[in-house]
This record gives sequence, structure tokens and C-alpha cells, in this order.
Amino acid sequence: MSARRRREPVETTEYLAFAKRIVRAAGRRVAHGDEPDLAELAGLVELVDEALVVAVAGMRANGQSWPYIASGLGTTPQAARKRFAERVEHRLRQLAGGGIGPQAVAG
Repeated sequence: MSARRRREPVETTEYLAFAKRIVRAAGRRVAHGDEPDLAELAGLVELVDEALVVAVAGMRANGQSWPYIASGLGTTPQAARKRFAERVEHRLRQLAGGGIGPQAVAG
């Protein structure tokens, strides 16, 4: 048996910087690809939007205000609420119906 190396925790900002590098590299690869590759890359837009809903729902479930969330998004509280409130509330209702607490919002 080999000894398992203990992995150092990765800070969220480092993790997101890695994700940005991957997406940029994907764009460069698709530039030399074909139509199905372009469709897959375009699908990332929807995936990122879903990830934002999960993040905002988690923040709301943990008591963060719309002004706080809007600041992170670089927009106004009204714009953030308009963009996310309905989908966030829907996600939170789904999780509450399953007896799952706020810490599971991101799951």
C-alpha cells in the first residue's frame, strides 16, 4: 500500500482562477475544432449560470443580503434580485421539501 499524500486545501480564489484558465484554454482549442466542439463550449454558459444560482442560493440560505450578493456580482441589489430571486427561491424550496438544510444548497 502506498501512503496517501495529504492534500492542502485550495482556496476558492485559486480554484476559480484555475477554472478560468481551463475555460480560456477550451476556447483556444475549439478555435481549431468543429461545430460539435463549439456547441459544447457554448453549453458552458448555461453551466456557469446554474453555478451562479447555486452560489447565490447558498449565500441567501446562509443569511447574506441582496446588497452583499450584488456587490460580488458587480451590480445593484435590484438587478441581482431580478436575475436570481425566482430561481434561488425555487432551489431553496426544493431542498426544504427534501428535509435538507442550507449547507446542502450547493450539492
